[in-house]
Formats: sequence, C-alpha cells, structure tokens
Amino acid sequence: QERKAALWGALPVLGMVLIIVLGIRMGIVTPTEAAAIAAAYSLVVALISQPSLRWRGLAQVFVRAGSEASAVG
Repeated sequence: QERKAALWGALPVLGMVLIIVLGIRMGIVTPTEAAAIAAAYSLVVALISQPSLRWRGLAQVFVRAGSEASAVG
C-alpha cells in the first residue's frame, strides 16, 4: 500500500524525466527545447499539486526568482 502511494507521488517526477531523456534521445527535441518543455510541465504540476498556489502567488515567485538570478551575475 505504501509502495503504491510512493509511486503515485513520484509520477510527476518520472514524467519530467521521460520528457527530457526520451525527447532528446529520440531526436524529437533539442536540449534547450526539452528544458523549456520541462519548465512548463513543472509549472503545470505545481499548479495542480499545490491548490493554494494561484496566479498572484506565482507572479511573486517569478519576481523573486528574477531578482535572485540577477543578483548572481
């Protein structure tokens, strides 16, 4: 029973691995395209798995990530 629950929880991560690895290995996408698709996929998974996360909160996440990324360089 616990294994089924753990597998169910890991499915979104496995989906991302499949998108990246199989997409590149099969020649469907380039590494850059795979990264963009994986980013969009993770955004959808986050919105589905975190019901408390809404567009307003997501905008704050993007602003914070952008400000932290710009401070690195």
